[in-house]
Order: sequence, then structure tokens, then C-alpha cells
Amino acid sequence: MKRNGRKLLAFLMATLLICGNISTMKAAESPLKVGVRSDIVNYSYYDSSNKQYYGFEIDLAKQLANDLGYSDVKFVRVEPSNRKEKILNGDVDCVIASYSISDSRKKSLDFSTAYYTDQTKIMVEKSSMIDEVKDLESKNIAVLDGANTQTLLADKLTQEGIISSIVEENEKYTEYDHIRFTKYKSYAEISDALETGEVDAACMDGVIAQMYKDDTRDYLPIEIATQKYGIATKKGSSLSKDVNKQIKKYLKDGTIEQLKE
Repeated sequence: MKRNGRKLLAFLMATLLICGNISTMKAAESPLKVGVRSDIVNYSYYDSSNKQYYGFEIDLAKQLANDLGYSDVKFVRVEPSNRKEKILNGDVDCVIASYSISDSRKKSLDFSTAYYTDQTKIMVEKSSMIDEVKDLESKNIAVLDGANTQTLLADKLTQEGIISSIVEENEKYTEYDHIRFTKYKSYAEISDALETGEVDAACMDGVIAQMYKDDTRDYLPIEIATQKYGIATKKGSSLSKDVNKQIKKYLKDGTIEQLKE
């Protein structure tokens, strides 16, 4: 019985080793498909002149692919409105695209430990005479379609007693009792709308707002929400565990700070 038990243990160990080698071989034979943004300077930006991606999240993806044993990394452009679908459909293995972790998103996706913490901002033109949050009453605020900034700001404005209920909602805007949120497809469009006066204010993550902040614009002094960015993967996948393990390692050994610098 003891001899049979040792044979069984040896067989199981050999099987695990073989499976591990097969998994590693599959990774080594294929690139890691990573969903990334193309419009965030210093984080994830696509330079059409040389057809290359640059930024902190791009370098993070390359580091991750290398350390997980993939042959290369393949970047797939994603938008806030389709990030989840890209993962669920198998178009990408993971998404590293300033994707904030939330309870609602965690119902359908796995997220790694946060690798970056950001703050949601409201930006206005200095000439607008909007100096504090109460000045937003009866104003038009630009938000990106598919992002969660509208929800976060609406929650904050409800707490402040400025809005209470939705009056009308469609694919172009959401009308509350005292404020309108107008949806745009890109941050460049939001910036243009703010400059021309088409909207009175713009709400976006801090990493994005810094691209469009200049001497003619200010942030309103209000704390809306803290955004923690994580790497999103298919729920329950083996990749989820591997990615999370690496991110924890990067945070501990200083890799994240080095990549940011």
C-alpha cells in the first residue's frame, strides 16, 4: 500500500509539472493581448507618426507580459464604453486602461490590486465665474460616454443637495432637476466644448484632466471620489491570479514607482 501510495504521489506531481510546463509553453508561444487607451499622454498614448504606444500603462503591460512568460505583448485599443466587452468576448486577455475598480464592475470582471490612485476632477474656464460646487446649479457638465465620472459626480451633488432626481435621460445627455450632464465620445471633444462655452464644466479623472489643464482653466475645490486603477481580467480565470500576484510584487519591490518615473 505504501509503495502504491508513493507511486500515486509521484504520478500526481509529474502531472502537475507537465501541466505547468504546458501552460508556460502556451504563454511563450503567444503574445499577451492587452486592451489599452490611446489618448492619455504619459499613461497610454498612441503616436500615429510612428505607430507606437507610449506611457506608464504601456510599460506596465510590457513588464507584465515579460514576467508572465509571454512571447510578446499585443496592444488593442479600447474605449471606456467597450472595455468590459473586449474582455468577455476574448478580444483581449486583460485591460490596462485607467480602469477604476468598483463593486459593480467586480460583479462581471476580476481586478488586480490597485496599481495607481487618482482623483476625479471638475475643470472650468477661469472666465466662467464658476468658483465652487454650488455655482454648478443650472449648468451643463461634460462627461465621457461610458466612464463612471457622471455617476460619481451625481452622487456627490446629491449629497451636496444640488440635485435630487433624473428628469430625462437619453444617449446624448442626462438631465437632473438642476444640472445637465452631456456625454461626449472623446476627451478632445470635451475640451473643445469647454473652450467654446458649449458646456460650463468638465468632469474627468485627474490623469486625463492634466492633459487639458492650462493657464486659462481651474479645478473646482471639491473632493468627488478616489479612483483606484486595476488590471481587469476575465472573472475566475487563471490569468487573474497571475496578474494580481505580479502587481503585488511590483508594488512591493518598487517596480511600479520606477515605471511611473
